[in-house]
Amino acid sequence: MAENSRESRCEEAKKSKEPCPCEKKCICKGDKCSYNNKNCCYLQPKDVSIVQVYDPSLFQIINTLDNLYLTAIPLEINTSDYKIESSSIQRPNDTLSINQFGMYSIYASFKYSFKFNKNAVAGDLIRIEFILKGNDDELLTIVDSITVPKITDDESKEVINTVQCRKLQIVDYNDILKINIELNNFDFDKVVLNEIMISDLVLIVEKII
Repeated sequence: MAENSRESRCEEAKKSKEPCPCEKKCICKGDKCSYNNKNCCYLQPKDVSIVQVYDPSLFQIINTLDNLYLTAIPLEINTSDYKIESSSIQRPNDTLSINQFGMYSIYASFKYSFKFNKNAVAGDLIRIEFILKGNDDELLTIVDSITVPKITDDESKEVINTVQCRKLQIVDYNDILKINIELNNFDFDKVVLNEIMISDLVLIVEKII
């Protein structure tokens, strides 16, 4: 019955040359499509809830155990009320906030690089640990173990690795989930300039239920 009623309304709209009520109205401004719930021509919050955090120009140098910066630019793809926030003045744009209940798929990927210095011993195993956190609780731990390569002229060749992870997470009613990515373990004293570089960070959160 519902399908027949819908078809009837469509036929009436065609006869009167009015827009069909089944068709979504484009609310984009200008000739540029946008993937944001405020001005997207076909993606609406009730249809899909997804955000992508990606700043291709963001290259960060980390010299202490702390949260990673997520982005320095506004979110380009954000079909719901996701927000980039700062956990403190010292750590701007390090938090992605979710304020709708449901089950979410969280995907993170980034590249890190550094060079070992003369304090590192070739052949030793070095542990690097990142934590995907929600409201300061551990959601997932990303661990990489690196064998120290040959040290020449007080430094090794550059170590470059890409890590990625995915986690399902439930956000309860009247709750807000604040997501961070934290560097939790790294031997700064064994790398050149006591720092690690982070680039190509991508964080994608999608509501699946």
